[in-house]
Amino acid sequence: MIEYNLYLWIALVVLLLYLVYLFITGHKKEFADWLETIIVAGILALIIRTFILATFFIPSGSMIPTFNIRDRVIGNKFIYKFYQPRRQDIIIFKYPVDEKIYFVKRLIGFPGDKIEIKNGNIFINDALLNEDNYNIIKDTCNFGPILVPPRSYFVLGDNRGNSADSRYWGFVPEKNLVAQAMFVFWPLNRLKVAPQ
Repeated sequence: MIEYNLYLWIALVVLLLYLVYLFITGHKKEFADWLETIIVAGILALIIRTFILATFFIPSGSMIPTFNIRDRVIGNKFIYKFYQPRRQDIIIFKYPVDEKIYFVKRLIGFPGDKIEIKNGNIFINDALLNEDNYNIIKDTCNFGPILVPPRSYFVLGDNRGNSADSRYWGFVPEKNLVAQAMFVFWPLNRLKVAPQ
């Protein structure tokens, strides 16, 4: 995160110095063109950040091996306005205990589902959930059975033994759903699409 922010600040300082140079040396037309471009780009970035895409920071190891600590993830904020989330989507949501904090977890249970975990295996409505499509670190915990309430979701981290999730703090209200994780964009050596 420090490297990422440092690069952004360096780029911003270089751009501002260039604009000052253009203004001082009398290149007013070129200065105005650059300023217009920056303003339009800023407005577009604000619209995209507010309604379409957003970046999220992974602060813990709860989603290892899918996401590592300090990964930066881009989330698709508008997809759930048109489509219902799917089981095993990686979702980004406001933490129900403190809605200023965002969490990233895998969606396991929908409203009305009966969830039970036996020796680390997840059973939904008494049927074993197939988790062979993605890489997780299982534990041997037992949990439930528990019924997911209306307008709520049950979520788990991919690093089951090292994840504070619905087993500990409860369900995610539907209104707290923010985005679907799309891909890791930072650090560059971990650039990848999020497995869904």
